[in-house]
Amino acid sequence: MYSKEVIEMITQGFKKTFPAISYQNVMELAEYIEFVEVPKKTEIIKSGQYYGKIVFVISGLFRAYYKYQETENTFWFREEYTVFASHRSIIGNKPSSIAYQALEDSVVGVIDYSLLKEFADKDVASAKSINVVLEGLMLELIERIEDFITLNPEQRYDCFLEKHHNIVNRVPQQYIASFIGIAPESLSRLKSRKMTK
Repeated sequence: MYSKEVIEMITQGFKKTFPAISYQNVMELAEYIEFVEVPKKTEIIKSGQYYGKIVFVISGLFRAYYKYQETENTFWFREEYTVFASHRSIIGNKPSSIAYQALEDSVVGVIDYSLLKEFADKDVASAKSINVVLEGLMLELIERIEDFITLNPEQRYDCFLEKHHNIVNRVPQQYIASFIGIAPESLSRLKSRKMTK
């Protein structure tokens, strides 16, 4: 059984993520949220696994990655009070092609996406909030693709620092390098160049 403090944290995070949902609905949904402790290096969503749940990060840090020719490619990061899910599972009803791994010992709240949809069917404000969050996730996905098409590695690194300044010191350098599409050695040289400018 989790403490009132933990439950309040997930409630606050839920309200921050879905601001249009009434407090009453948030408290009702909280009854269906499963709290999960995720040890460092554990994959909460595995590639090839169907995962029809939404994950709210209460504490800790995650990376999303996929494998290509045995190389792990980090795609994005999720920290406290953020949400993630397998897009392919909740939207396309297919197994995830991306794995989500804890970079720190973490605590999350998970809830079935089908349950969120039931709330959306009953409440217009809930539906609006859920759509805003899903649209935000899709927009972030599109921006990641566009960054790789339109920006060079240094610009992608600057973009990473701007968007993820609060987790820069928590993410191992090899994952930052992978995130911007270069080798760790190249990231070290890039950082050295920037320091001498």
